[in-house]
Amino acid sequence: MIVLSAVHLDGVRVPSTSKRKIVLFLLYSDIVIRSYLLKYLNKCLFVYK
Repeated sequence: MIVLSAVHLDGVRVPSTSKRKIVLFLLYSDIVIRSYLLKYLNKCLFVYK
C-alpha cells in the first residue's frame, strides 16, 4: 500500500522535498499502524489462549 502511494505520488507533479516528506510520513504511519495491530493481535491471542 505504501509502495503504491509512493508510485502514485511520483506520477503527480510534487516538489522533491514535499514528496520525500509525504513518503516518510506514509512509512512512519505504516510502521505505527503495524505495531499497534501487532499489539492488538497479541492481546487477542493472549485472551483466547
